[in-house]
Amino acid sequence: MPWIKASLERQFMVIIAAGLAIAAICVAILTWWTETQAIETRLQSLSSNEMQSLDALVNSAMLARLSDSNNVSLTVFNGWFGQRNADYPGKLWSAWNGPMTSYVAQSEPQTAVKRPRDAIDAEVLRTGKPVGRFVGDTYRFSTPVILGGTVATSRQECFACHAAPMHQAKGDVIAVFSSSLSAKKDFAERDRKVLLLLALVAAFSLALLVAVRTTFRKVTARPLESMVATMTGLADGNTDCTVPALDREDEIGKLAQSMQTFQQQLAKAERAKAEQTEIIIDSIGTGLAELAKGNLGHRISAELTGPFGPLKDDFNTAANRLNDAVRQVSGSSARIAEGTGEIAKAADDLSRRTEQQAANLEETAAALEQITATVKTTAGNARDASRSAADAQAAAEHGGEVVETAIAAMDAIAQSSKKITDITGVIDEIAFQTNLLALNAGVEAARAGEAGKGFAVVASEVRALAQRSGDAAKQIKTLIHTSGEHVEGGVRLVGESGKALQRIVDHVHRINALVTEMAQAAEQQSSGIQQVNSAVGQMDQVTQQNAAMVEETTAASRALVDETKELSDLVAFFTVEGSGPAKQPAALRRIA
Repeated sequence: MPWIKASLERQFMVIIAAGLAIAAICVAILTWWTETQAIETRLQSLSSNEMQSLDALVNSAMLARLSDSNNVSLTVFNGWFGQRNADYPGKLWSAWNGPMTSYVAQSEPQTAVKRPRDAIDAEVLRTGKPVGRFVGDTYRFSTPVILGGTVATSRQECFACHAAPMHQAKGDVIAVFSSSLSAKKDFAERDRKVLLLLALVAAFSLALLVAVRTTFRKVTARPLESMVATMTGLADGNTDCTVPALDREDEIGKLAQSMQTFQQQLAKAERAKAEQTEIIIDSIGTGLAELAKGNLGHRISAELTGPFGPLKDDFNTAANRLNDAVRQVSGSSARIAEGTGEIAKAADDLSRRTEQQAANLEETAAALEQITATVKTTAGNARDASRSAADAQAAAEHGGEVVETAIAAMDAIAQSSKKITDITGVIDEIAFQTNLLALNAGVEAARAGEAGKGFAVVASEVRALAQRSGDAAKQIKTLIHTSGEHVEGGVRLVGESGKALQRIVDHVHRINALVTEMAQAAEQQSSGIQQVNSAVGQMDQVTQQNAAMVEETTAASRALVDETKELSDLVAFFTVEGSGPAKQPAALRRIA
């Protein structure tokens, strides 16, 4: 912070200046307030005296009204304000309350009403108490005129004028007398005095600051600066510098004596430090030189005192721990060498086996690809066979339907033949009846003699025709019977053909189901083999990756062997206490 970084002299002067400034401001404020109160008291006294004079005038006017029939006293009273304002340093006026203003406005319209001019008039009319205060650069003072409050307003004539006509009672504020006085000149004089006082205080403060600063520098700042310079020299290691202000008996003198004691102790410590530093350089330097040569068995035997005592113990402890660490590192490097050798050998074997496995998997993948192609072809053929069987089944089913239609047609022909047989029977019956009729007609013609000869000829022809019709009907019946037998045989044969076609349809249906199952099985086998092929491909990729990782592991193992050999070479540089120089492990020599 700037305040903390400032000098002691500057801080002191700032505090003194701030105190003087606060004091000057307080004096200025007090002076301003005192002058303002004096101005207010004077203006209030002037306004109060004027109000008392006005009250006396009111009393005189009220007393004169007993013998003043022309209201001359009121005329004089009303004109008094104009005459007085000509000599008064401010302004004087009176204001009426509301009832009086309303009454005068109604009963005497030619008379100018006197209303309140500002908030102070209204406040006095409302509270009935005198009010005096500044309004800007003007001092306002107003006093109430209370009905019955003075000798003049307590007279019967005043009550007769205000009570009944204006509806006012004793104690009511009927008017106010107001005064307004300008305070600009007084305020200007007050401000001039305050500014003058501030100038005097500022000059006094400046002179006081100069004197205080001079005294402070002579008594405090300069001795402290000298002591700071001395302390800086002591901090830089100069123990021969002179300590100032040793002859003073105040706090600065005590500080100088303490500094002298510190100087003496510092000089003594410097001498002891120089002696101890020489011992440290000899012992620690020798120890570090031995460590640089790799000798871990060297220990510091010199006696180190003071704060350098732990340095000896720390060095010897560090040497012991370093000796143990190098011994353990040497043993660990041997074990690491053996482990890395075995790892490298195992990694080589694993690399060869992994490469062989990768080759086998690659051949297996190729064989599976061929099998997959074959199974796909078989599945395609099975699907084609399934479609062919389905077509054959559809054709057989259509043939069965045709056979059934033929059987139905044969049945219809058989039924028609039966009906024709019936018709031929009817024709045969008609021929028989016609023959009988022709026979009867011949008999009747013979009986008739010559007259019946023509009829006998006709009867003979009809009989012959009936005979031929009967013969033809018998032939047709014989043919229809023969045809019916043939139709029945055809129907029987067609039925047997339909049954045979139905059996063929059933066999084709079973064959189609079997072929469909074979096609589905072939597709499933193809999908399974494809998945196996994909898995084998992935195994091939993983095996290839494993082979690459094994190669990386083998390379890392060989690098680890090299690093272990380098570590053993570094450890062999040190001479371990009790065992001589560290030796390189035999495993590393074999690997190398």
